[in-house]
Amino acid sequence: MKNKFILPVLTFLVLFSNCKKQVVEGPAGPQGPEGDGFTHYVGEKFGGGIVFYVYRDANDEEHGLIASLSDVGTQVSWGLNGTDVPNCESNWNGQQNTIQIINAGAQSGDPAALCKAYNGGGFSDWYLPAIHELNTLGDNLYLINKTLETDNDPNSTPLNFGNSNYYWSSTEMNANQAVAFQFAAAISAKTNSYPVRAFRSF
Repeated sequence: MKNKFILPVLTFLVLFSNCKKQVVEGPAGPQGPEGDGFTHYVGEKFGGGIVFYVYRDANDEEHGLIASLSDVGTQVSWGLNGTDVPNCESNWNGQQNTIQIINAGAQSGDPAALCKAYNGGGFSDWYLPAIHELNTLGDNLYLINKTLETDNDPNSTPLNFGNSNYYWSSTEMNANQAVAFQFAAAISAKTNSYPVRAFRSF
C-alpha cells in the first residue's frame, strides 16, 4: 500500500495594528505518521512483476522480492527425478537453488528452466523460488491477488490457492522429492504436476 503522509496543520492568525501586519503562529496540529523510508511497496507492479516484499540490508540499501504477473508453467513436474541435486536444499535462496538445478541438467519444460527462460518486463534474472520465498508471498496474498484481479491487465493472473492448488519451489528434499507450496508447505514426489510462478529480486 502506498505510504500516505499527514502533514501537520499550522493555523495562522493575522492581526492588523497601526497598519503593520503581524503574524501569530497558532498551535500545531497532530503529528502524522512517519514514512517507512521505502521507495517500493507490497502490491506495486514493478520490474516486470509485482512486489510482495521489501527490506533493507545491513548497508541500509533497499531490496525486495517480485513475483511474475502470471504462472510461467501449468501442471508440470519438478524434473530430475532420481537425481539428488547438489546444494539445492536452501529454504530461502531460490536463485542459487535454480542455478544448481539448471547445472544438474534440468530440461526446458522443468520449472527451474521455465523460470530461467522467462523474460517478463525484459528481465532475465527470474528464478524458481525457494519455499520460504513462496511462504512470504503467501503472507501478502490478499494485496497481491487484489492487485492482479483489479489492474485490468490481460497479462495478470491471480495466484491459485485451495486444497488442490500447489506451486513448485526450488527446495529439494532428496533425489525423488522436492517441496511444493499450497500457501502451506508440503513435500511432494517430483513426478507430481503443479503450476510454476517465477520470482526475481532487486
